[in-house]
Amino acid sequence: MKHNFCINPFVAAAFLLLGTLLFGVQHAFAQTVQQVAVLVNDEPISTYDIEQRTKLLQVSTRRPANDALRNEATEQLIDEMLKFQAARIMNISIPEDQVVAALSQLAGNSNMNLEQFAQALGQVGLSIRTLRARIEAELAWRDVVTARFRGSVRLSEQDVDAAITSETILESSTRTQYDLTQILFLVRPGATSSAVQARINEAKRVHENLTTCGAVRSVTSGIRDVVVQEVGRRVSTDLPAEMSAALSGLQVGQATEPNSTDRGVEIVMVCGREDVTDTTAARQQVQNQLANEEFSVVARRFLRDLRQDAVIERR
Repeated sequence: MKHNFCINPFVAAAFLLLGTLLFGVQHAFAQTVQQVAVLVNDEPISTYDIEQRTKLLQVSTRRPANDALRNEATEQLIDEMLKFQAARIMNISIPEDQVVAALSQLAGNSNMNLEQFAQALGQVGLSIRTLRARIEAELAWRDVVTARFRGSVRLSEQDVDAAITSETILESSTRTQYDLTQILFLVRPGATSSAVQARINEAKRVHENLTTCGAVRSVTSGIRDVVVQEVGRRVSTDLPAEMSAALSGLQVGQATEPNSTDRGVEIVMVCGREDVTDTTAARQQVQNQLANEEFSVVARRFLRDLRQDAVIERR
């Protein structure tokens, strides 16, 4: 079973908010001297790293740059260092194009290219490397958790059944199945507008006399260049949006209004309709959601264990 372990939702939300605030921050940040603030298994986190992450949190969450925010930034950086270290142990690295693609998407959300986005970040005292490190850490951690715990996250059919019983999911899985018959009044290519209108008028007269699908052929009998085709069963979601909307208000024995197409004038008659519940898509959605929740739980536990085993020296 394939799982889609997603990037931390905080990252996506914070980056989206960041894009709306880049040009609204007027405060000027002082340059910080790079000194070692924390050692994580002998790998350093500098005071500059902490100041940069604090700025990112300040801009993206609109919170004041106080000691509490600085502590939060420090803890984030410690977690990310542990994530990178775990990735190295498992020989996991993120390709350059994935990181650039994520940054480019972020820039695109702000209607900028990557160079413009980097310049905008610089205007509020943020380096593009700060965002890059955050993104790369999350991507690496996703791969670490997926590789390490893929086999341990198992969902039973009972788990999915229990989660899929909500009315919202069942309603979203309900589709209308139609039994359709198409009546096509052929129009030759290049026909004049008067000829097309004549076919539309013929179709309207037929439409007025349609009452049952069994009477279609008798009603159209004697009209030249008319093709009656039993389309068969079609599910609403498989039909073009306009056709699905036109059929949604019709009952059995009713037909759509004559509609001009590239082949002629079309009428579609409903010969049967039934609301059916297909939970295949809903089950897959619920299964992915449950899997992501399980992966999030094991990821938090794994990170907690890494912290407990790590040597963290604060200076």
